[in-house]
Amino acid sequence: MQSRLWPLAPGQSPPVSEYAHRVQRKYKDDPEYRPLGGNLHHYTSVPALLSIIKSKCLWATHIQYLNDDTESVLGLSLMQQVATEALVGASGDDAEILKYFLEWIRDPQVEGHSVYVLSLSEGYDQLSQWRGYTPPNQGVCLSIDSRVLVERMQAQGWTFQICRYKQQSQLTWADAILGRIRREAATKYASIAASDDKRAAFTTVLKAALSSLLQTAATIKHDSFFEEREVRFISPMIHIDDPRVMYRSNAKHSRLPYVNFQLAEPSTALQVDEVMVGPGIEKDSRQSAIDAALKADNVKGRCKVSVSRSPLIW
Repeated sequence: MQSRLWPLAPGQSPPVSEYAHRVQRKYKDDPEYRPLGGNLHHYTSVPALLSIIKSKCLWATHIQYLNDDTESVLGLSLMQQVATEALVGASGDDAEILKYFLEWIRDPQVEGHSVYVLSLSEGYDQLSQWRGYTPPNQGVCLSIDSRVLVERMQAQGWTFQICRYKQQSQLTWADAILGRIRREAATKYASIAASDDKRAAFTTVLKAALSSLLQTAATIKHDSFFEEREVRFISPMIHIDDPRVMYRSNAKHSRLPYVNFQLAEPSTALQVDEVMVGPGIEKDSRQSAIDAALKADNVKGRCKVSVSRSPLIW
């Protein structure tokens, strides 16, 4: 399949994204809905920034290896809650569908597949981001126009959502994905003979919806992370044995799976609006290194290099 041939070879056309012409949905009960606009910010280190400029890629991490130990678990548990409550008033085929869903979600089987998450923030020069995601005296923040990121997302077949921290928003989205599964399974049931295996029909529907289900779960976060104002670009389902999957290590994991999110094609310029030098000592040397890197590599247009206003010293 063409969608698996990624990164793209020279001259190869990108796959058509299912999200390329998507109309943004606004669920009426979602108090956290807002349109995406302006710049998004990636807080990192000077060495990582230099690597990003060279490779024109950001790393997207396997959902189970992020810094929040409730990642995806919280979203799936809310879907379980919504399904349990719906089952109380359900009957017939709908009740059977909900029972199958609850059976699956108590022990979800994804057969080695998962989604990968690229995390960015709407927070500009935010102290908690400097503290949480950059090393002492080595922090920088890369700012990119959200329109550029969405275009790159579309070319690679990914999706995006702002994270939901309030339970009302979270339940709205959990209910939306469960509602889709219930409707599609009911339609499938109506087209099969009574003697056909309804469990197999439900499994077919669930597999088709699994990518959307895990993507939705990936946007539901604990409310203690609210200040991060996180926006997530989320991959389709990728198997752990897929050649796109690579490994790195960090303080928590010796073997951490990730995939690349391409910020630009190899033959085109990287579009960066601003690089900010983080708080701490030796700001001048970091600024000089960034200036040199931006001049040496193919970065489109004029990229502003600024310095954080935070007086934090580690």
